[in-house]
Amino acid sequence: MKESRCFSADERRRRPITRAVLSVLLLGYAGSEGQTEVAERPADVSTVSAVEIPKSNAMQEVSRSGPEVSGYLQYHFNQPIDTNNNGAAPGRFRIQRARVTLKGDVNERVTYELDIDPRSPQLTGLMRDAFVDVRLHPHHKLRLGQHKVKFGYVNQRSSSSLYTVNRPEMAFDLSRGMNLRDLGATLMGEVPMSEGGLHFKYDLSVVNGAGVNVQQDNNKAKNVSGRIGLFNKKGKGQWQVGVSGAVGDMFRVSNDPVYDGGYFRDFKRVGADFLVDRSRFAVNGEYAIGTQDEKERNKSKTLSGYYMTLVGRATETMGPMLRFDGVDGSGRLTAGGYYGKPSAPFRLLLNYEKRSSDDRVYLWMLSRFQ
Repeated sequence: MKESRCFSADERRRRPITRAVLSVLLLGYAGSEGQTEVAERPADVSTVSAVEIPKSNAMQEVSRSGPEVSGYLQYHFNQPIDTNNNGAAPGRFRIQRARVTLKGDVNERVTYELDIDPRSPQLTGLMRDAFVDVRLHPHHKLRLGQHKVKFGYVNQRSSSSLYTVNRPEMAFDLSRGMNLRDLGATLMGEVPMSEGGLHFKYDLSVVNGAGVNVQQDNNKAKNVSGRIGLFNKKGKGQWQVGVSGAVGDMFRVSNDPVYDGGYFRDFKRVGADFLVDRSRFAVNGEYAIGTQDEKERNKSKTLSGYYMTLVGRATETMGPMLRFDGVDGSGRLTAGGYYGKPSAPFRLLLNYEKRSSDDRVYLWMLSRFQ
């Protein structure tokens, strides 16, 4: 004997509505499963077409491509060496960077890029690049959003393409503001000057000066920086030269109650850089000098910094490297070797850093994906 069930009038009215909602959800799930199968199919731009949408009077067939996903992982082992007879810290393994990048085209003139690093120990470092490029002319574009501030050579290169594990000291003290990246706008361009491959290049940045992922500008005025230069990529090798300048200020947080939470640092900087890249070697150098004034603290000083990097190529994929760098009288020597070109999907670096404090040995690995 079946158990009888009684439904109230409200329950009977809700049952058709419930069935309708479930039907919509099931249709949505089925649609998403179909799209997942298309997305997971091996991509071949010559054969894969857009997902077909049934035609109706209210809808027309559309074609849409998603962003390109790429990124890289950097992993290293760092072993300090006691060179001051005061004990050295233990060696450590570290995920140095874990970048995920999304790039795409909005239309023929507008592109975008989003770069995140889930390895970042702080939430403020999670988002790196987040900008839109607007092509104003075949040789000129405007970049809007969070991106690298334009000054010098080495800070414009990705860490994944360098021959050293660490950037030179001047890249921190003389080539950036609060951070390597900031929020603002950059006008940039490359103008051909001859059929032989000579180009004129310029970059001009106007940014808040408060650093990455800061929604409220906390300094006195916008920071302005830029670089102009010449480069040539044709012939037996490439070369480039450039000069840079920057003016601005930053707010330095302080726990000293005298400064009411912090103080301002005004700065002015100029720099010059060069690169010669041939089949068997590459040499790259940079020099910068600048003043920084902290009026609330009655402090003012002039800083100068430099680096010189020499890279040999024993084969197409490996060779030795040597770098000298320093800031304000201090110096560091980095020597070692590399495996893998700057753009290779897999790279290895071995660096020995001779420091004024304990020396360090790095064994570094990079793996790219896309």
